[in-house]
Amino acid sequence: MAVEPPTTTVEESQEVTTPSEVQGKPWRGIAFILVLVGSVVAALYMVIAQVGPAAWLIRLQLRWFGGYYVLYTFLFVWVLLLIIAAIIGGLISSIIGAFKSLYQSIRSRHNKETL
Repeated sequence: MAVEPPTTTVEESQEVTTPSEVQGKPWRGIAFILVLVGSVVAALYMVIAQVGPAAWLIRLQLRWFGGYYVLYTFLFVWVLLLIIAAIIGGLISSIIGAFKSLYQSIRSRHNKETL
């Protein structure tokens, strides 16, 4: 009896990650850290110069709390907004990734049935 060698399908070869995909992932983390640091620096500038959204928050606190103002409240709010945006972005990314993997599994199953 002759033994046939295992065959690989096109779908199996597409699931292999390329070196560029593996190398691109650390840059996402570095880019996120740079954006976070840059945003915090911009928020600090807005607090110190009292411009932009920081000036609006200062006036709002003065009106609501009758003169009581914590200088770095805007920075705290800004960082919280960045963290919330990062969490939402991560959730959306994971949902998209789950849909892509589900689509690929359905597609590979369909292709196996048609063969």
